[in-house]
Amino acid sequence: MIAGTWRSGAEMTHSDLPAFHGIVGDSPAMRALFERIERVAPIDVPVLIRGESGTGKELVASAIQRLSARAEQPFLTINCADLTRVLLGRLHEEGRHARGCSWRHRVPRRDR
Repeated sequence: MIAGTWRSGAEMTHSDLPAFHGIVGDSPAMRALFERIERVAPIDVPVLIRGESGTGKELVASAIQRLSARAEQPFLTINCADLTRVLLGRLHEEGRHARGCSWRHRVPRRDR
């Protein structure tokens, strides 16, 4: 269960809003999100976080990382939309990918 005191929106000012590892919100949907983060963080599995631009996907990923066994390791963010297929292929060939990532689309090597 989430620790903290929750108050109705009518009683809060901006500075009073509850924050969960940098994520601000008090609605039932946000509380459900916080509980889901707490459930998934201790499990060593890949997590897919989807959403529109600007919805806080990076904040959710950061909260999961901070609550996980990997909390002491660096948290790196990558904007996948900026990566090209060629760059992804090169990173894969060099072994520079996160453990547990799957590469479904292979980029043919030019030297073959």
